[in-house]
Amino acid sequence: MTDRERETAKAKFLEALRGDKPLAMDRAARRAGVNRVTVWRLRQDDPDFDQAVREAQDHQDSLRVQVVEDCLFDRLAKGTASPAETIFFLCNRAPARWRHVATIRAERSEPDGGSVSFADLLKWAAESGKGNHAAAPDAAGAME
Repeated sequence: MTDRERETAKAKFLEALRGDKPLAMDRAARRAGVNRVTVWRLRQDDPDFDQAVREAQDHQDSLRVQVVEDCLFDRLAKGTASPAETIFFLCNRAPARWRHVATIRAERSEPDGGSVSFADLLKWAAESGKGNHAAAPDAAGAME
């Protein structure tokens, strides 16, 4: 590959990755008339090109995230989103009004040095009222 062919391939590859639609690296390479291995080698040989590819990949990641967000929003608007998707969306987009607080504080000293079971943690959280914190049991296991 001549220097001119290399520079042309780099430019076409970056142009493809900088486009307005999500595009995988191998497809961008094909649009540039090369394969992924050639792109990898060009990146190894040219730090500036490598940096430009990293920036174009960040752009591609943003496009992919937007596609996923759009699909999720469509499902939410149509009422077909799962409860988990709905909670996730609300907790992340309106955290002042929707938040999931699952902080459990448990301090327990087991005489045999054993660990506290998850079931005990759940029991303490439920007994504490709102699940924001749990009362710490004493050494005998009684709730304070």
